[in-house]
Amino acid sequence: MLAGQSLAYRLNILAMFCMLGPLVGALGVQWTGDLPCPLCLLERLAMFAVIIGLAMNLRSGLRPLHYGLSMAGALAGAAIAGRQVLLHINDPAGGGYGGTVLGMHLYTWALVVFVCFLAGTAVLLMIPGGLPAETERPDPGTTWNGNRLARTACYLALATCGINAVLAFMECGLGQCPDNPTGYWIFGG
Repeated sequence: MLAGQSLAYRLNILAMFCMLGPLVGALGVQWTGDLPCPLCLLERLAMFAVIIGLAMNLRSGLRPLHYGLSMAGALAGAAIAGRQVLLHINDPAGGGYGGTVLGMHLYTWALVVFVCFLAGTAVLLMIPGGLPAETERPDPGTTWNGNRLARTACYLALATCGINAVLAFMECGLGQCPDNPTGYWIFGG
């Protein structure tokens, strides 16, 4: 049954990098001056919840509780992104909030990412032997000290979440974020 755990662990690492992709991409879009709206910030927060559950799996071992946290974050994120898609569904071509990446707005991409994560997690949970039994010793390749790629993914996630948190504070401060931000609060915008 160790083969199932090893596969599940590696898929958790892959999922971590897949969740980091949109967050790093959103930072790139933000760097061009396209500031995130409040719903966009909530979508990022939901991605952080997914990442926390994945990081807990990579750090402390594969557990249903960790998957549950990630899935709850993905469900919340899908609901938020779905609402934002519906808010802009009747906008004329090229309308909507913010620019597009590969023809879709970032909130549409967020919805796709959350739905794909949920589908992938459902498949992952069906891997025979993917979750260790309480008395079973983990495969050395599925431990925090035994997998450098897992540690790298977690540290990159921590840095990405930290950068996003600082930028969100710079944009909104301690108050409510503007619906259509035009500048950073900390700079008087």
